[in-house]
Amino acid sequence: MKYCYFLSLLVLFNIQHINAQNCVQGAITFTTQEEINTFSSEYPGCTIIEGNVFIETDAYFSNLTNLEGLSQIEEIQGDLVINDNPLLFSLQGLHNLKRIGGNLKLWFNENIGNLQGIEDLQVIKGNLELRNTSISTISNLSNLDSLGGLQIVFNPLITNLEGFPAIDSLSGDFILQSTPELSDISALNTIKKIEGDIYISESNLTNLEVLQDLSYVGGKLEIRGNPFLSSLADFTQLDSIGGSLIFSSNNLQSLDGLDSLQSIGGDLIISYEEIEDFQSFQNLKSLGGFLTIGGIGKVKTLEDFSNLTKINGIIFISLMDSLQTLHGLDNIDASTIDTILIINNFQLSECNVQSICDYLEINNGAGVIANNLTGCTSTEEVLNACITSVSSEDVTSSKPSLFPNPASQQLFIKDLAPTNSNLLINIHTIDGKRVFQQSFLKGTTEVRINLSHFSKGLYVVRVYQGELVNTLKFIK
Repeated sequence: MKYCYFLSLLVLFNIQHINAQNCVQGAITFTTQEEINTFSSEYPGCTIIEGNVFIETDAYFSNLTNLEGLSQIEEIQGDLVINDNPLLFSLQGLHNLKRIGGNLKLWFNENIGNLQGIEDLQVIKGNLELRNTSISTISNLSNLDSLGGLQIVFNPLITNLEGFPAIDSLSGDFILQSTPELSDISALNTIKKIEGDIYISESNLTNLEVLQDLSYVGGKLEIRGNPFLSSLADFTQLDSIGGSLIFSSNNLQSLDGLDSLQSIGGDLIISYEEIEDFQSFQNLKSLGGFLTIGGIGKVKTLEDFSNLTKINGIIFISLMDSLQTLHGLDNIDASTIDTILIINNFQLSECNVQSICDYLEINNGAGVIANNLTGCTSTEEVLNACITSVSSEDVTSSKPSLFPNPASQQLFIKDLAPTNSNLLINIHTIDGKRVFQQSFLKGTTEVRINLSHFSKGLYVVRVYQGELVNTLKFIK
């Protein structure tokens, strides 16, 4: 009895070993119909392909019309790429395929109109990529219960995503690009988490309410060039975005729905929209990249950004036809600003807000401010306004004192608050020229400055202690 059992195991092992030897080692490429037709005879019993599978032809010499010869395949551990097959009208022949360990890429197959033939597919670990096809429906994916990402690019016939499986998360990207007839993505209403990017461009969508349960975006969220998109969704569970947040050239009337957002890991770019304010950003505290706002004709103020304290790059504000003041950007830490570009805002006359003043003084007037109204026509003009608007910009009520004032050979700055931050003192002439800058150790409470090389006149002193900023004047 034991001998029979051992013999059975030996036979089973030999069969599996023979099948493994008969299977493809690594990747395989099919370029002709003959290669498809002879696969089962060349690799009998081969159900699992360990590498990538490429089915692609030269479009001008293609004779590949069907995939029936691949019916024994149940699993592809790499990518399945079906590319540029003008005579292929169906995916029939892949009906036993259950699992793809990489991406499923259907590219440039102009006569495949649906996904019939892969109804039994259960897992795509990578992306499902439909690119430059004539596919009008994805309703054949009802058995799919795991998907890495979804990319539908340059598909002019697809109108909806009906039949998309009830998946709650994507580990990759979600991309809809150049799908001009796509007006309904309600089938995505189960998705709560996307670890990659969201990119929606050139669609027929009017709103994004279907994504209102989204609680996590690991990459960027970019919505661009959707001419009928007038509103977003109530993203009440979305308090952060891992990458950039970009809205550009849609028809958005408001950005309502982003009220819970507190941090953005990349840039914030908002351009060429029909919005009137930025109320949805009242709780935003930090950016990991640029702040870029431009081409918005109705916004008059940036007050809704008053809680923003940190960026990591450029402040770029341009072509804001109704913007009158930069108030709202006051609380951004100037040390987190790389440079400023404030140009072509034809109603903007007030740029001397705290963050801009601090940046200009720390960086000796570097940046570009031009083609705005008087008061904001150059970095020199703004820096001068910063220096002369002394009392309104002080952060602390208990200010340091200057002695003597008027001064002759030396000036004492007393009553400095003992803080845990280093001390920085700048002195400017009244026309904005910096004549003194020096850092002192934290805990310094009194400083003496030699004035022997100073000319007679009025001077402005700026005292920086971490977030504390004070401005004083003295006469020599």
